[in-house]
Amino acid sequence: ELETDSDLDMEGSGLELVHVSDVLDYLGISDPEARKRATRNILNPPTTTAASEQIESIDVSNEQLGYIMMGAGVMAMTFALIIILFAVLYHLKRERNQSELVGLNSLYTK
Repeated sequence: ELETDSDLDMEGSGLELVHVSDVLDYLGISDPEARKRATRNILNPPTTTAASEQIESIDVSNEQLGYIMMGAGVMAMTFALIIILFAVLYHLKRERNQSELVGLNSLYTK
């Protein structure tokens, strides 16, 4: 048999026509009702995911939300204070080094 160009293009691509009934047989689904449900889910998958439904079902009270927000605020302020403290310490260290360099320069220029 002579292969055509279209046959050569598809070779090795992994694209094959697979029938739903073959897939269900491969999965071992033999119950007619289960096959109908599986076929419906394969051809028309649900648009929502279980994860989004779980997120919507989480019930957080206003008091709990307040505690969460207060904790986040305290953490942000603590982080900001640590950064400010390091900036001040760096500035003081640099200022002290500058004054030492000025003192050393004045000794060598005399």
